[in-house]
Amino acid sequence: MPQATAQARPLGHPGYSQTMPRKPESAAAARRFTDTALSCWGLEELADDCALIVSELVANSVRYARRDFIVIPEAAPEAPGEAAEDE
Repeated sequence: MPQATAQARPLGHPGYSQTMPRKPESAAAARRFTDTALSCWGLEELADDCALIVSELVANSVRYARRDFIVIPEAAPEAPGEAAEDE
């Protein structure tokens, strides 16, 4: 079920998103996905902090979301931020 997408932006780095099943195992996949995005953007120094944030957000989504899947968006470095959302 995981599906990764890249979206073109007018300027700068692409943004990414990945759809994952709403299961605890998705946290590890979300951390790898975040690591990959940070590496593409040359922001490896943020990997540890982002891994913790993504793990917490996925755990909350697994616990509280109403859907069977969660979406992990990764913003481009010009607009940093990460979230797991219940679509």
